[in-house]
Amino acid sequence: MGYIQWLAEADKLCVKTVGIGVTDIEDYSWRSAYDDGQKPGEALYYCLEDNGYVARYPELLSQFVEQSEIV
Repeated sequence: MGYIQWLAEADKLCVKTVGIGVTDIEDYSWRSAYDDGQKPGEALYYCLEDNGYVARYPELLSQFVEQSEIV
């Protein structure tokens, strides 16, 4: 999967999870995550964690983690 497809998948998961796209979240090094071989959901989780979403909304994110959509 190319970077553009990968980022589109991360964006789709982000909208489904928190209701906003990846461009609406604070800066994150998406390209580095892609280059490091992370899956879109894994990179999204780290982005959300780095920006405090995981700590603030654990119940919201837990359902997606349990369904293995993110992480």
